[in-house]
Amino acid sequence: MVTEYNTKRRAKYGQNYIKDPSLVRRLLDKTTVVESDVVLEIGSGEGAFTGEILRRADKLVTIEIDKENVEHLQDAYTDEVQAKKLEIIHKDALEFESRWAKTEIKNQEYKIVASIPYSISSELFKKFLLKKPMPSEAWFTVQKEFALRAMGKSENGLLSVLLNSFYDMEIVHEFAREDFSPVPGVDSVFLQLTARGDVSEPVEMHFGEYKDFVRDGFTQPIKTVQKHFKNIINPNKLQQLADKHKFKLKERTTELTACQWQTLFIEYIVWQKSKA
Repeated sequence: MVTEYNTKRRAKYGQNYIKDPSLVRRLLDKTTVVESDVVLEIGSGEGAFTGEILRRADKLVTIEIDKENVEHLQDAYTDEVQAKKLEIIHKDALEFESRWAKTEIKNQEYKIVASIPYSISSELFKKFLLKKPMPSEAWFTVQKEFALRAMGKSENGLLSVLLNSFYDMEIVHEFAREDFSPVPGVDSVFLQLTARGDVSEPVEMHFGEYKDFVRDGFTQPIKTVQKHFKNIINPNKLQQLADKHKFKLKERTTELTACQWQTLFIEYIVWQKSKA
């Protein structure tokens, strides 16, 4: 039951809850969550997804900031907690560290289901999708405008380049605003992210260095490709790469695609090793 008190409490944390349990089931039907999976739930709220995930997955670790929601989950799922099928962590998701969980969360061996405050979507994506351990798949309820930016559909930003370097992304459901309580003032979608199987070995091995490499290209002042890479990639090789991978030396680094950034990074690693 949605009371005025609940509505105010939800507003405090930027929470918008799905009202229809059947919609939650249909959304999870679009996922690949199965009984052998470990799932990390970000923002369990009052448990709309929690119970349904528990029916499908082997183990669930859920993070929730609201103390009253945590107490509700502990009461509702006492047996699952005692059986170590469910672990409830009362914490701000932005402060969460995977080592805090008693349930082992390994790189590429867990999945994420998340209902998050739209105002911190970018920070949560960086924390949970661009730091190890990284999930094999993830599904986030987010603002549609943010999803399009993250996918690189509306702009080619640092976040979209990094996400596209490691994930394939697809909007698998578009919500009606009335699906939520309180009703949000923006459009929302269910965004699926699937870890790419074609990430090059140098990028995987030098994960942190690759992120810094791309981040430098989005740091002001923005330079042309030619000027930005002139001291870190052989100029002749840079021209060959531009011809082969369809980018121009006079274009700005912020116009490069994720694939082009990975190609440049591989060459950077090769040239650095040759100079060592």
